[in-house]
Amino acid sequence: MTTKYGLRAMMHNLLGAAVALGSMALLAAPATAQDKEPIRIGTLLPMTGVAAPSGASSMAGIEMAIEEINANGGILGRQVELVQADDAADPTKAVVEARRLMQNENVDVVIGPTYSQSALAIAPVASEANTIYISVAGSLELTPAKAPMHFSMQASADGQGITMLDYAASKGAKKVALLLDNAANSKTMGAKIHSYAEELGVEITEDQEFPFGSTDMTPQLLSLRRSEPDMLLLSGITGTDVGHALKGVEDIGWDIPIVGSLTFGADYPNVVKIVGTDILKNAVGLDIRAFSYCEGSPVGESPVAKLMTRLRERVGQERFDILSRAVVLYMYDAVMVAKTAIEATGSTDGDVLKDWIENNADKIPATLGQLYASKESHFLSGGPEANAVIEDLTTIREDGLRKRAGC
Repeated sequence: MTTKYGLRAMMHNLLGAAVALGSMALLAAPATAQDKEPIRIGTLLPMTGVAAPSGASSMAGIEMAIEEINANGGILGRQVELVQADDAADPTKAVVEARRLMQNENVDVVIGPTYSQSALAIAPVASEANTIYISVAGSLELTPAKAPMHFSMQASADGQGITMLDYAASKGAKKVALLLDNAANSKTMGAKIHSYAEELGVEITEDQEFPFGSTDMTPQLLSLRRSEPDMLLLSGITGTDVGHALKGVEDIGWDIPIVGSLTFGADYPNVVKIVGTDILKNAVGLDIRAFSYCEGSPVGESPVAKLMTRLRERVGQERFDILSRAVVLYMYDAVMVAKTAIEATGSTDGDVLKDWIENNADKIPATLGQLYASKESHFLSGGPEANAVIEDLTTIREDGLRKRAGC
């Protein structure tokens, strides 16, 4: 099988032979054809299965970014071509589809996956193909050593855990219980909450785990209630899972203050689809800081607010209302990261792009805000400072922003 790099080498040899023969016509024709080749961006997303809503939101952001790029001349004068793959949030399927995208389809960059298990699983494939991939995974296992071609638009899961526990402690909680799913992202978060709780002097009364895609967490919740915590810290990888967990809290009649992970704000439409809004009056949750505001900030003027206006105009109000706007933002910016790196380097070589992003992430214009990267961390949104605590999740300003706690 000939990779995109093998094809480039063959073209180089052909051109060299043409020069040696003095055939300028032969030399010029392939060069012109090469200039017209599109930039191929692959997507590896859950378009079917329990996580399909996340895939739909991801595609909304990716398609909007590519549409805008192509309307403005493309990347290096080349149009962007989209090549899609469905991993159904299954790591095994993700590996199969990553091989197809990176080796058979010869894409230049992959956007996705959305879950840490899949992002970890495809790391060897990406290294072999020398192709960068930009996900929204949060597991700290995704180190540059283990997954050198991977970058994430999301702040790391440990940063979320720190913000959640800081908030609980600031409200006087001395004892907290944890309910987390079994995704790699939540395992990272749980480990950090345990170690950080020791530093803060907060007791973890008990922690319980539920399988990704569960609809009934009653046994776990009853056990947690018996441990008599002051607050419940809750994380699930999808809004659907969080909704079912909150429905369980409601069903057993447990009156407990809840501090939720980024899923509460980022996938809010799918949370309330399951449980409604009443229980959220007893809960706070995280959101991306760029989706929050302080009193007095002008309506509709932030980069995120303007992006949401374009999104609403593009997809219509009905679809806009069910999209995870944070996922849209992450994936829109992921395409822009790839665009900026390719334009800055004049290359689609994975190692070249990786090195440039590690050294220049802070120069990438992102709607999300300031980006960060280094040889030690590929989490582009940084740490706890990328998150905002939202005390009233149910109130969303007309420009799509929520009021940030503490300002």
